[in-house]
Amino acid sequence: MLHPISRHERDTVDDCTANDAATVRAIFHIDGLTCASDALQVERRIQNDRGVIAVRVNPIVDYVYVTIDPRLTTPEAVRARIEATGYGPVTPARARP
Repeated sequence: MLHPISRHERDTVDDCTANDAATVRAIFHIDGLTCASDALQVERRIQNDRGVIAVRVNPIVDYVYVTIDPRLTTPEAVRARIEATGYGPVTPARARP
């Protein structure tokens, strides 16, 4: 399911930020998304991965927002999983496109 992305999330300049003691938000830029169906496919493939708490994909700006439990997975592992879906390359997002 696609979720609206807040202006704050679009303007985020850090690739990973600690939301609280137990979670980390990783933001990736992903090439190859052409429609909402692509975004949904990426969400479905990684949303149930170990350590993934939340996933939102915005195909308009080609960003993937992932909240993870750093005790169970890493941003690098999530990036690799996104690339394994067939979209990419996937790079940490540092600025709004």
